[in-house]
Amino acid sequence: MKNDINTDVIIIKKKARKMTSKQLSELSNVPLGTINKILRGETKSPQISTLSKICKVLGCSVNEVLTDNTEPADVTENIEMLRDSLPGGYSAPKKNGSETSRRMLTLFYADSYSDAVQKSDMLAHNAPTNCDFAVQVCDDSMEPLIRNGSICYVKRTKNIIVGNIGVFKIGGKLYVRKVEKERISALNKNYPPFLLDDYEKFEGLVVDFVEY
Repeated sequence: MKNDINTDVIIIKKKARKMTSKQLSELSNVPLGTINKILRGETKSPQISTLSKICKVLGCSVNEVLTDNTEPADVTENIEMLRDSLPGGYSAPKKNGSETSRRMLTLFYADSYSDAVQKSDMLAHNAPTNCDFAVQVCDDSMEPLIRNGSICYVKRTKNIIVGNIGVFKIGGKLYVRKVEKERISALNKNYPPFLLDDYEKFEGLVVDFVEY
């Protein structure tokens, strides 16, 4: 797969943080030699996983670094990158209760907007502190990352961030979708994308999810 990058974006982000190449290497766990080759333009098509580590340290998305010449990636190659892009990070299901057990969140079903239930047992074990409500995925549209039946935790925000996963209200239903430049897409290519103009309301960003 071809991942052409705009090296200038990395250089500008690095300078803005007054970060040396060595510091970037140490924080991202990417070898210094690899980073130097990328910055010098010797490596024009680094691995997505390498870009993801660098961009995470620099506070930008991989999409900001990729050029228009980048070939579409197989989604299975980008699972780690997508998980890392979630503001709250990925969490495996937790079995033990915690302080969040005293918290109540509204759970919506992805194929409906009006039907909402309270599930304190689920929220007690898994809800991150930065989420405002939860959505249960009711199909395989976001597989292989988010499987059918998974619970997505959502933070309300008006900022639609390209590369992240959000929840959108379309035609009276909720959809969990990846945000792209001009559309919102399922990870399962059997589901057609929506244009950014198609949604009625942006509900927020997925900050975490757990499988059930």
